[in-house]
Amino acid sequence: MTHRDVNQSVTFVTGHDQSGASPSSLNWKAISDGSQVLVIYMGIKHVSRIIGELLTAGRAPSEPVAVVTNATLPNQQVLESTLENVERDLMDAGMEPPAIICVGKSVLMRQVLDWQGLIAGEKPRNLDPLGRGRPAEAQ
Repeated sequence: MTHRDVNQSVTFVTGHDQSGASPSSLNWKAISDGSQVLVIYMGIKHVSRIIGELLTAGRAPSEPVAVVTNATLPNQQVLESTLENVERDLMDAGMEPPAIICVGKSVLMRQVLDWQGLIAGEKPRNLDPLGRGRPAEAQ
């Protein structure tokens, strides 16, 4: 969730409140402005509103997003997308909760640090996902 070349902060929020509704007490503009990476727990149910709030707050439509369901389990799924496409991509993939949503450039690091792919014998998709002109290093 963090990489020194792209972020020095990460903010964790919940995607719904105790009633199951989208949290109305969150100041999405302040959260968006205050952190390069956002992690949203339990956000799939309200992904449309959350994405809308982040775009309204000034996040770029092309900003990388990863959605992880069933993390660390054999049936783990990871979807890589962008803010502008993640809602449609989630529907196309048929992904369901439980899930965590990560928004920010550190998502690009999965192209080189995909542990599931590495275990399956796959090579990293991109050794320089941040475009720094040198291979990425694990942190």
